[in-house]
Amino acid sequence: MTLLKHGVVATFVTFVAMFQPLGWASEYDEGSISFAEDTTESKTCNIPYMEGDYDFKGESPDNCVNDEMSYFRLNKVPSASQFELEKRRCNESGGWVVVLSVFKNPTTTGWISIPSLKQYPEGHIVAAGVRLKEKKEIGDDDLKGELSCVRVRRSALP
Repeated sequence: MTLLKHGVVATFVTFVAMFQPLGWASEYDEGSISFAEDTTESKTCNIPYMEGDYDFKGESPDNCVNDEMSYFRLNKVPSASQFELEKRRCNESGGWVVVLSVFKNPTTTGWISIPSLKQYPEGHIVAAGVRLKEKKEIGDDDLKGELSCVRVRRSALP
């Protein structure tokens, strides 16, 4: 009771409240990736940014149509993670693969053209918080409307 009388407990509570990270619960939101055929958003779909492989051929999450999506954007995606965009189905080999890493927490972007990724060198920052990590078997492929598989790889939560 003596501490409360002198305002020490009240000061301590205020101190703790001031230094608790804002949005503690939302700091580990799963986030999502949106895909679109074009920037008019006439055809769009979303997948959760959770560890896994998302195949747009056959059963696809949230109506993501195979070989139609040419743009993506990140919505509150956590850092220390990466995702792959692929031409082939997730269980097939061959075709182009683009690997991007996320290094800002959380990362939200505007629409990013998948075909535009072809022009950038590996290591290029394609948007704030997003780095082009690797390109495989790009060749002369256009990348427009060729997306069939997305792989999300997340770091473990602390």
